Amino acid sequence: MIFYRSFWIFLLMKILITGGSGFIGSNLANELLFRGHEVRLVDTLNKPAIKLDGVIVQKGDITDKEFLEKAVSGCEIVFHEAALISVPDSFKKPEKFMEVNVQGTRNVLEACRKHDVEKVILASSAAVYGDEPSIPKTEESPVLPQSPYAES
Repeated sequence: MIFYRSFWIFLLMKILITGGSGFIGSNLANELLFRGHEVRLVDTLNKPAIKLDGVIVQKGDITDKEFLEKAVSGCEIVFHEAALISVPDSFKKPEKFMEVNVQGTRNVLEACRKHDVEKVILASSAAVYGDEPSIPKTEESPVLPQSPYAES
């Protein structure tokens, strides 16, 4: 979370969090609200919706381009946290993981480009590194994905 600190110095920014009801997204939303930002969440809400006073929650899917266009409109920063995350499920439904995690991310980035979003912060997963033994991992570490989830 320290990475995000440089974005918290601005006041009253309009911020969208995709995957906003997940663990990272909901905690990020709490912190951004605490710091005075206008926070919008986008999520499929397949799990119980979080309850945060002052948050605009929009139910939708990142694979829906039209929905994303509306959700991103007017935002200055987008934190992209939405993804399918189950390694075992990714072996059962690899196409679905590619659709959501790859095409969905492309849709988020395209909507941000069209609406001149200033910053896009993308979350990834340590799964992309597979069994690569070096620690700590960095963005320059070799990627050795071992599942459709990690590939996506």
